Amino acid sequence: MSDFLFEHYVSVAQISIAATLPVMLVAVLVARKTARLRSAALAFIAYLAVVALGMSGDIKHLSLIGVAHALIAFAIAGLVARHLAVRAGYLLYVPCLFITVVVLFNLANQDIGLELMGRWTQ
Repeated sequence: MSDFLFEHYVSVAQISIAATLPVMLVAVLVARKTARLRSAALAFIAYLAVVALGMSGDIKHLSLIGVAHALIAFAIAGLVARHLAVRAGYLLYVPCLFITVVVLFNLANQDIGLELMGRWTQ
């Protein structure tokens, strides 16, 4: 099961995260009537922040700092989604979903880490 999850997690995460950004930015620009550029910039910066926090090595190894990074990423996604007042703002939760998958994988596999699973360790 772990090998299956690892093999498909990487491709699904890359495609999902790459597709989320343009969809969210276009939807925010179309849906917001005023301050379009400012709203799109806010969504873009929040997206980059959530993805950067999700790529933290501390999250992969379940350290205390990693837990703080995950909570900060969820807080940023929630605050910006609420502030934008556009349904597309909830696409910020897509990277948070992958953060949750990494944390749950580490909990289930005694903190082995997703990066230690795969063909090169066998």
